[in-house]
Amino acid sequence: MEIKLQRLSLQSFKGVQEFGFEPEGQNATIYGRNGAGKSTVADALSWVLFGKNQAGDSAFSVKTLDDAGQEIHNLEHEVEAVLRIEDLLDRTSGPEWNRTVTLRKVLLEKWTKKRGSQSPEFSGHETTYYIDSVPKPKKDFDAFVAGLVREDLFRMLTSITHFNAQKWQDRRRILLEVAGDVTDVSVIEAHGDKFAELPGIMENRTFEDTLKMLKSQRKAINDSLDVIPARIDEASKAKPGEAACMPPQGIGSYPDLTAKLRNLQNGRAAALAGDTSEVQQQIAAKKAEIEQVALDHRRAVMDADEKRRGHQREVNRIEGLISEVTRKANVLVSDCNHLSDENDRLRTDFKLASESLEPETTCSLCGQELPAETAASVLAKFRHNNAEKIKSIRKQGQDNNAMIERKREEITKLKAELDELHTSRNAADEAAALIKDPEGPNMSGLQAELAALTLKLTAATGTPDTAKVDAEIEQAQAQIKAHDDASANNKLAAQIDIRIAELKADQKRLGSEIDELDRKIMLCEDFTRAKVSLLEDGVAEKFAPLGFRLFSEQINGGLAECCETLVPSPEGAMVPWSDCSTGGKIRAGLKIIEVLGEHYGISAPCFLDNFESVTRRRGQVRDFDLGDLTFQTIKLVASDEHDGLTVEIEQTEEATA
Repeated sequence: MEIKLQRLSLQSFKGVQEFGFEPEGQNATIYGRNGAGKSTVADALSWVLFGKNQAGDSAFSVKTLDDAGQEIHNLEHEVEAVLRIEDLLDRTSGPEWNRTVTLRKVLLEKWTKKRGSQSPEFSGHETTYYIDSVPKPKKDFDAFVAGLVREDLFRMLTSITHFNAQKWQDRRRILLEVAGDVTDVSVIEAHGDKFAELPGIMENRTFEDTLKMLKSQRKAINDSLDVIPARIDEASKAKPGEAACMPPQGIGSYPDLTAKLRNLQNGRAAALAGDTSEVQQQIAAKKAEIEQVALDHRRAVMDADEKRRGHQREVNRIEGLISEVTRKANVLVSDCNHLSDENDRLRTDFKLASESLEPETTCSLCGQELPAETAASVLAKFRHNNAEKIKSIRKQGQDNNAMIERKREEITKLKAELDELHTSRNAADEAAALIKDPEGPNMSGLQAELAALTLKLTAATGTPDTAKVDAEIEQAQAQIKAHDDASANNKLAAQIDIRIAELKADQKRLGSEIDELDRKIMLCEDFTRAKVSLLEDGVAEKFAPLGFRLFSEQINGGLAECCETLVPSPEGAMVPWSDCSTGGKIRAGLKIIEVLGEHYGISAPCFLDNFESVTRRRGQVRDFDLGDLTFQTIKLVASDEHDGLTVEIEQTEEATA
């Protein structure tokens, strides 16, 4: 469809008291000083159609102000536009499809005189609407305009800045609609074996959900890795030092010390024996018995400690397995949730597709029935497409249900494994709890017997001086204890070494898992880059010589979706739209309008404000030749040489003929 402006007239509209021009579908140029009302002309056409200015703002005022900036009352603010509408798609003749329509809109002030008041008071505004001079209600007027062209589409095809003023998500959607999106399957097939494993990684998930899942798994593993160095450090600090695991130098070996202790004890006994050797032998035997009881108790305590540490190592090992199985189960539960959410969306799509109404077989503009053959073709195509869509939704839902069932079976197995692991851990905890330190031996009886023997010996011979030998015995016993302490520290160090080795093994295993996840994430990012390249190439081909940045590189090497227009500079460099000159934006905006107009099959009059900024670059590949444009242009040029507004109509050979 082609819309061309035949005539536009303004009366008391914003700062323009009265203005009109008749381009009769031809290109035109309006000259005037800054502030003379050039942009107001563009706002006038937008207002008469949609009640907004060219920027899309409905809150702007159309009323005329006096020199003091106050509204001038009791004026009729009027805009009338005569448009030539031709449907060039499938109807090339007939009054309904090649016609001229006159649209007029008038804004009036309402003044009412209240009872008892001498003069009327302002009570609001009233807008009247006309189509071909026939008064119409607002809803009928708006419906007629909407039947011609959507407001958003009209703005995009008549303003060089509207496309780039939209959200980047909307710009990106429009570009992909025009250039054609690139499917994941086509990207995989275009790169041979490079992305062959990607479907297996995705497992019926969307590509975005797959990447989120991989990054979530990586974070969970990385969190586990982060705490391992602290645990290793904690264990290392608890490990006895090398010096603590070695008895003091120069004290002799353990066998030598025990033999020395026996000799000292025997010598002491001999010194006390005299003629009472039998009593002395009894005393020595009793002391040896007491020492053996104490030694047996120390060994029993050490054995109990060793058994508890053994059970604790088993608990630690089982807890590591529980953490791993729990993580796997959580991943599967997350997958099932994703698939369930997808099924909910599919059910909604299935309901919408099943309940979708068949398209009308009447024309949206004239209301007449389409030819029977055309109507049948439209209905057949709709029914076929709808059936295929329902079939695809049903197939996707069945695949998702099968995948959910398989994952739930895996979850059941993992839960059974977790139950067994928890049972084993509880058993280890209970076994450790049952191990008690042996009670200290009751030495009172043996000590009493020893005291009685000592008293007996003293009564018989008197007490000899044994202070020196007693000190040597005490020293030997202390040295033997130093050997025992070093041995215990050696056992503790060995146990800690085992724990550190286990932690390092976990660190290595988790590191390998992160490496594999990083490889998959990098594969996904390479896939994204490949898709980006195909997308940007397709868009660039449509909009050449413009370019579009559809993805931005992140600091971490990843990609984020975006949409930024790139405009060629005179030197050939690509400049972002936000940094482009006014002239460059006009050229780029015209190219965008040209491509979008061809895509949607619609052309409309385009106002080019600040056109004095445009300079031709003849002989250069990147030049935009306005003479090649297929839509009507109205250039607004700032010029100090013109008083008021001056219009020049470009006469083409066709118009002259």
